[in-house]
Amino acid sequence: MKKILYTFLTLILFNGLVQAQFKTDFVFGFNRTAIVNATYEDRIDMAEPPAPKRSNKATFGLQFEYEMKSKKNESKSISIVSGLLYLKNGYQYSESFSGISYKQSDLTATWLQIPFTFRYNVYPKVLLEDWRVYGGIGVYNNLLMKAQLYELSLFNINGELEEKSADEDIKKYGKSMYQFANFEVGSQYKKFSITIRYKFALQDMHFEKLEANWPLSTSESVYLSDHESFGRTRERHIEFVIGYRIF
Repeated sequence: MKKILYTFLTLILFNGLVQAQFKTDFVFGFNRTAIVNATYEDRIDMAEPPAPKRSNKATFGLQFEYEMKSKKNESKSISIVSGLLYLKNGYQYSESFSGISYKQSDLTATWLQIPFTFRYNVYPKVLLEDWRVYGGIGVYNNLLMKAQLYELSLFNINGELEEKSADEDIKKYGKSMYQFANFEVGSQYKKFSITIRYKFALQDMHFEKLEANWPLSTSESVYLSDHESFGRTRERHIEFVIGYRIF
C-alpha cells in the first residue's frame, strides 16, 4: 500500500498531473508609506483633516516562489510566494504656531518583511511559458528591527524659549512584529517581473508603552498627541517592485 501511494504521489508531482517549479528572484523597488491616525469617518467629519505622514524609500531582498500546474502547458497555475525583504520607512514632520511654539517629529523604522502570498497566474499564450500575468493576496509579517524617534518641542513663554527634546530607539515600547494584508498584481516576461502591491496594517501600530517613558508630554510630542486625538496609528504601503529571476 505504501509503495502504491509513493508511486502515485511521484506521478502527480513529476510526471504530468502537477508540474511544480521552485523559483528565486532578487527584487528591488520603491515603497510609499502613509502613516495614518484619522479613520475614514474622522476625515469626513473634520473640516480640515490631518494629512497622512509619508515617506518614499527603497525596498529590496529575495523572493521565493513555488508554482504548481496541473499540466506542463496549462494556461493557469497557482503559486505560493515568500521571501525576505528589507524596508526602512517612517516620516519627517514639523509644525509651528505664530512664533509661539515649534514641534518636530522624525521617525525612522527598519523592517525585515516576510511575505506569505497566494498568486493566481495566467499565461495568455499557452505555448509562451516565459510570459504570465498574476494577481495575489496574502499577509506580510513585518519584523521590527529598529524604530528611532527624534522629537523637539520649543515654546516661547513670555520671551523665554523653553526647549525639550528626545532621541531614542523606541522598539522596546511596542510589538516586535506587525501583520499587513497584501494585494498585488503583476507580470513576468522571461527573467524580469514587475509587481504593484497595496498593503495595510491589520492592527494598531502605536508604541503603547511610550507615554510612560517619553521625556516629552503628550502636549509637547507630535507622535503622542496625534495618537491621543484619534486613538489609532496605522500604516498603508504602495510598492512598485522589479524582480530578476536568479534561478
